[in-house]
Amino acid sequence: MSFIPATKLLLRYSATATATATYVEPSTALIHCLQLAIQRQSLKLTQQSHAQIMCWKLHQNPFIVTKLIISHATCQNPGQGEVVFGSVREKNVYLWNTLINGYMRNGEHEYAFQLFSEMCEGFVCPDDFTFSTLCKISGEVGDIGVGKYVHGKCFRTGIALDVVVANSAMSMYLKCGSFCDSLKVFDEMPVRNLSSWNVVVNGEMCEGIVCPDDFTFSTLCKVSGEVGDIGVGKYVHGKCFRTGIALDVMTKNADKWKDRIGTQRKMVTEKLQKRAGNIKDRKEQKRERKIAKREKKLLRPGS
Repeated sequence: MSFIPATKLLLRYSATATATATYVEPSTALIHCLQLAIQRQSLKLTQQSHAQIMCWKLHQNPFIVTKLIISHATCQNPGQGEVVFGSVREKNVYLWNTLINGYMRNGEHEYAFQLFSEMCEGFVCPDDFTFSTLCKISGEVGDIGVGKYVHGKCFRTGIALDVVVANSAMSMYLKCGSFCDSLKVFDEMPVRNLSSWNVVVNGEMCEGIVCPDDFTFSTLCKVSGEVGDIGVGKYVHGKCFRTGIALDVMTKNADKWKDRIGTQRKMVTEKLQKRAGNIKDRKEQKRERKIAKREKKLLRPGS
């Protein structure tokens, strides 16, 4: 697959701007180039865009730098993204989160935790996305000690009860094999969403505490439809098939419809028989009336 160099894309944007008599900033063209590099996972286009960013002196633009770090991470080169990160004078929480997430996506969990430690030592406070990412990493590596350390940091920063962070902590404890800790987080949550219930039900199923039936899955499907979350709805539907509930429900529905159709056929047959009997009785009554009328006429005097 051939890629268009970033310089040619910039020239195209300049030509378009000239034709339409509007000014297009170089940052707009570079953002387009970086987005294209992310979609195609093109290291060459990423490097070309990086060179143009330095040429246009946009290496301190936080939005463009964030896109550039994501592009390097998508091309499995998070180290170069860290070099870009280091050149930025004012680092905000979004840049930290982008770099940590880039190392996580490339499986370099140790570097991600190291960056988190550096972040906590500085003047930038982690947010809900930071903690949910680190909880996910702790769950993937199965290190409950690190997971509890991250969860403790959540309490110290005051966002432990945030629904996104709490759901991530529940999932982390569950992956580390500590269902009791996961259930404790669930009990302490002031607000729960469908994902919260999904995690705890999944944990109970894995622990063998409950065995969901067709009513459980039909309720979860109904809730998924009400909140409009098709992802969770598909997950619940998949669980139905994996547990065999879907086939049982289909069999029950088939038996129910079979009985219903049989009852309807019986009712129709009885109705037709009754109608045929009524027609036969009316014909017999009509014949009897004719005979009685004829006899009465024969018995009349003078006949």
